[in-house]
Amino acid sequence: MGNQLKIKEHTYTVRLLSSGLGLQVAARLMNLLGPGIKGMNEEEDNGGKMVAFVGELLSDPKLDQQLKFFTDTFQTVSSVQIAGKEVELSSIYETHFMGKYFELIRWLVFCFEVNHGSFLAELGFNVAQLEAKLRAVVSESQKLSETNG
Repeated sequence: MGNQLKIKEHTYTVRLLSSGLGLQVAARLMNLLGPGIKGMNEEEDNGGKMVAFVGELLSDPKLDQQLKFFTDTFQTVSSVQIAGKEVELSSIYETHFMGKYFELIRWLVFCFEVNHGSFLAELGFNVAQLEAKLRAVVSESQKLSETNG
Protein backbone atom coordinates (compact mmCIF):
# COMPACT_ATOMS: atom_id res chain seq x y z
CA MET A 1 0.00 0.00 0.00
CA GLY A 2 1.13 3.53 -0.64
CA ASN A 3 -0.04 7.10 -0.65
CA GLN A 4 -2.52 8.12 -3.32
CA LEU A 5 -3.09 11.24 -5.39
CA LYS A 6 -5.73 11.90 -8.01
CA ILE A 7 -4.55 13.96 -10.97
CA LYS A 8 -7.33 14.57 -13.47
CA GLU A 9 -8.76 11.17 -14.41
CA HIS A 10 -5.97 9.04 -12.91
CA THR A 11 -5.22 7.98 -9.34
CA TYR A 12 -1.53 7.39 -8.61
CA THR A 13 -0.17 5.27 -5.80
CA VAL A 14 3.37 6.00 -4.60
CA ARG A 15 5.23 3.64 -2.29
CA LEU A 16 8.31 4.36 -0.21
CA LEU A 17 11.77 3.89 -1.68
CA SER A 18 14.26 1.62 0.05
CA SER A 19 16.51 3.46 2.51
CA GLY A 20 19.55 3.30 0.23
CA LEU A 21 17.75 4.56 -2.84
CA GLY A 22 15.89 7.16 -0.79
CA LEU A 23 19.23 8.47 0.47
CA GLN A 24 20.54 8.76 -3.11
CA VAL A 25 17.43 10.74 -4.06
CA ALA A 26 17.82 12.97 -0.99
CA ALA A 27 21.45 13.71 -1.87
CA ARG A 28 20.58 14.65 -5.46
CA LEU A 29 17.63 16.70 -4.30
CA MET A 30 19.80 18.67 -1.88
CA ASN A 31 22.40 19.27 -4.59
CA LEU A 32 19.65 20.57 -6.84
CA LEU A 33 17.71 22.65 -4.30
CA GLY A 34 20.42 23.56 -1.82
CA PRO A 35 21.76 26.76 -3.39
CA GLY A 36 18.27 28.21 -3.81
CA ILE A 37 17.04 27.22 -0.36
CA LYS A 38 20.05 28.86 1.26
CA GLY A 39 18.96 32.34 0.11
CA MET A 40 15.25 32.02 0.89
CA ASN A 41 13.42 33.22 3.97
CA GLU A 42 9.73 32.25 3.92
CA GLU A 43 8.69 35.11 6.22
CA GLU A 44 10.20 37.89 4.13
CA ASP A 45 9.50 36.49 0.68
CA ASN A 46 7.01 38.50 -1.33
CA GLY A 47 7.64 36.80 -4.63
CA GLY A 48 11.06 38.10 -5.60
CA LYS A 49 13.10 35.49 -3.76
CA MET A 50 10.78 32.75 -5.03
CA VAL A 51 11.25 33.88 -8.61
CA ALA A 52 15.03 33.91 -8.09
CA PHE A 53 14.88 30.44 -6.53
CA VAL A 54 12.87 29.02 -9.44
CA GLY A 55 15.16 30.75 -11.93
CA GLU A 56 18.21 29.23 -10.27
CA LEU A 57 16.60 25.80 -10.21
CA LEU A 58 15.60 25.94 -13.88
CA SER A 59 19.00 27.21 -14.99
CA ASP A 60 20.86 24.24 -13.50
CA PRO A 61 22.78 22.73 -16.44
CA LYS A 62 22.21 19.23 -15.06
CA LEU A 63 18.47 19.64 -14.51
CA ASP A 64 17.56 17.25 -17.34
CA GLN A 65 19.83 14.53 -15.91
CA GLN A 66 18.42 15.07 -12.42
CA LEU A 67 14.82 14.89 -13.64
CA LYS A 68 15.58 11.68 -15.56
CA PHE A 69 17.12 10.13 -12.43
CA PHE A 70 14.13 11.15 -10.30
CA THR A 71 11.50 9.93 -12.78
CA ASP A 72 13.40 6.69 -13.48
CA THR A 73 13.62 6.07 -9.73
CA PHE A 74 10.09 7.00 -8.71
CA GLN A 75 8.33 5.18 -11.54
CA THR A 76 9.58 1.91 -9.99
CA VAL A 77 7.57 2.59 -6.82
CA SER A 78 4.46 4.01 -8.49
CA SER A 79 1.32 2.64 -10.02
CA VAL A 80 -1.71 4.18 -11.67
CA GLN A 81 -5.33 3.11 -11.93
CA ILE A 82 -6.41 2.76 -15.55
CA ALA A 83 -9.85 1.42 -16.46
CA GLY A 84 -10.26 0.06 -12.93
CA LYS A 85 -6.94 -1.81 -12.95
CA GLU A 86 -3.75 -0.99 -11.05
CA VAL A 87 -0.86 -0.75 -13.54
CA GLU A 88 2.80 -0.37 -12.57
CA LEU A 89 3.84 3.03 -13.92
CA SER A 90 7.24 1.74 -15.05
CA SER A 91 5.53 -0.48 -17.65
CA ILE A 92 3.76 2.47 -19.34
CA TYR A 93 5.75 5.53 -18.23
CA GLU A 94 7.12 6.54 -21.66
CA THR A 95 3.65 6.76 -23.22
CA HIS A 96 1.52 7.58 -20.16
CA PHE A 97 2.79 11.13 -19.68
CA MET A 98 3.26 12.00 -23.37
CA GLY A 99 2.08 15.60 -23.77
CA LYS A 100 0.96 15.69 -20.13
CA TYR A 101 3.83 17.50 -18.46
CA PHE A 102 1.69 19.18 -15.80
CA GLU A 103 0.55 15.73 -14.68
CA LEU A 104 4.12 14.40 -14.82
CA ILE A 105 5.49 17.23 -12.67
CA ARG A 106 2.58 16.99 -10.20
CA TRP A 107 3.20 13.21 -9.86
CA LEU A 108 6.93 13.85 -9.34
CA VAL A 109 6.25 16.48 -6.65
CA PHE A 110 3.93 14.01 -4.93
CA CYS A 111 6.70 11.37 -5.00
CA PHE A 112 8.98 13.82 -3.18
CA GLU A 113 6.23 14.60 -0.66
CA VAL A 114 5.66 10.91 0.06
CA ASN A 115 9.32 9.93 0.26
CA HIS A 116 11.07 13.05 1.54
CA GLY A 117 8.38 15.35 2.95
CA SER A 118 9.44 15.01 6.59
CA PHE A 119 13.13 15.33 5.67
CA LEU A 120 12.48 18.51 3.70
CA ALA A 121 10.28 19.87 6.50
CA GLU A 122 13.12 19.40 9.00
CA LEU A 123 15.26 21.54 6.70
CA GLY A 124 12.55 24.21 6.70
CA PHE A 125 11.47 23.45 3.15
CA ASN A 126 7.76 22.81 2.64
CA VAL A 127 6.89 21.29 -0.75
CA ALA A 128 3.25 22.36 -0.48
CA GLN A 129 4.23 25.96 0.28
CA LEU A 130 6.64 26.01 -2.65
CA GLU A 131 3.93 24.71 -4.97
CA ALA A 132 1.44 27.30 -3.64
CA LYS A 133 3.97 30.11 -4.06
CA LEU A 134 4.86 28.95 -7.57
CA ARG A 135 1.18 29.01 -8.50
CA ALA A 136 0.82 32.50 -6.99
CA VAL A 137 3.85 33.79 -8.92
CA VAL A 138 2.52 32.31 -12.16
CA SER A 139 -0.97 33.68 -11.48
CA GLU A 140 0.41 37.16 -10.73
CA SER A 141 2.54 37.17 -13.88
CA GLN A 142 -0.52 36.12 -15.92
CA LYS A 143 -2.54 39.00 -14.40
CA LEU A 144 0.27 41.44 -15.28
CA SER A 145 0.38 40.09 -18.83
CA GLU A 146 -3.38 40.52 -19.20
CA THR A 147 -3.25 44.06 -17.77
CA ASN A 148 -0.31 45.09 -19.98
CA GLY A 149 -1.44 43.12 -23.02
